Amino acid sequence: MDDRTITLIGDDGKEVKAQILFTYHSDDFDKNYVVFMVNGQASAATYFDDGTGSGRLGDIETDEEWEMLNDLLQEFVENQKEGACGGCCGCQGDCGQEGSGSDCSCDCKGN
Repeated sequence: MDDRTITLIGDDGKEVKAQILFTYHSDDFDKNYVVFMVNGQASAATYFDDGTGSGRLGDIETDEEWEMLNDLLQEFVENQKEGACGGCCGCQGDCGQEGSGSDCSCDCKGN
């Protein structure tokens, strides 16, 4: 996931590249999540690291998880509008804010 893309395999066996918007670990649910864009639509999944760099995705299981992820996505979108990257590289989303003093190493618009 280092290149900010993820390859999804559809039911028909075709591979589709998706752009990772952000990842998130929830202490409340004790899960890792990945939020991504595929075919122009945002989606999300749980992410299980298998230690090889490939990992696997799982389903979002509860309405509470979807609500949390939707709130995070809305915050991400607002940060994008304000010129920040949303914290995609550990900069806490303020790399594009004037006077933040944060050096962002990502390819976001905040650079």
